Amino acid sequence: MAYKMFAAIYVGSSEISMKIFQVNGRKTFRQIDSVSRILELGRDTYREGKLSRESIKMICEELEGLKHKMEEYKITEYRAYATSAVREADNMDLVLDVIEHTTGIRVQVLSNSEQRYISFKGLGADFHQVVSKNTAFVDVGAGSVQISLFDKNNLVVTENIPIGAVRVRDYLALIGHKSGRLDEIMADYVDNDIVSFRNIYLKDKEIKNIIAVGEVVSSLKKIVPELSIKDVITRAQFD
Repeated sequence: MAYKMFAAIYVGSSEISMKIFQVNGRKTFRQIDSVSRILELGRDTYREGKLSRESIKMICEELEGLKHKMEEYKITEYRAYATSAVREADNMDLVLDVIEHTTGIRVQVLSNSEQRYISFKGLGADFHQVVSKNTAFVDVGAGSVQISLFDKNNLVVTENIPIGAVRVRDYLALIGHKSGRLDEIMADYVDNDIVSFRNIYLKDKEIKNIIAVGEVVSSLKKIVPELSIKDVITRAQFD
């Protein structure tokens, strides 16, 4: 059976990763390898508005390593995408130019809507069955939380809220040292946006399903295995 190798590279706000897939002639595929490295690019962008020289250098070094990995698998086809840490950086064009000149890898920056669309598609055919009833799709990232509401397979509303894990942590680092109640400070910081979203868009709607995705959600499940997604959303005052 004829098949080819394909690599998907992700330059995110808190990690750089690559997944390698084997694609056969029927357009089905299976993942055969993956590699990731924590790299908090969002810290630069969200604090300073641009990526530092050191961060750009680290991106290039990581991508060079991934390039060598692709060569081991004899991969010639790939896609490399970047999200908010690069998208929101004032020096985005410079960053992309340096990456391509240094590594030969061309990185495409996804718009917020493109990023969410890919997240939806990645859930597969079951997604349409799940969102046939009132469903909240929550994409928890390092820079923001995207909440999308579906009903009868239709997207009703989607809202990007800048309360991602890195932003919240940096806010606590800036403000928290002045007060010993970090939990209360974090709750107030997050609730302000979440409650506003709930009051404007949810009102009397009853959410039947919640789909949560993102590297932060995966981390929560590793840290607290018994914590369900509903618990996470409940603590964010969705119910």
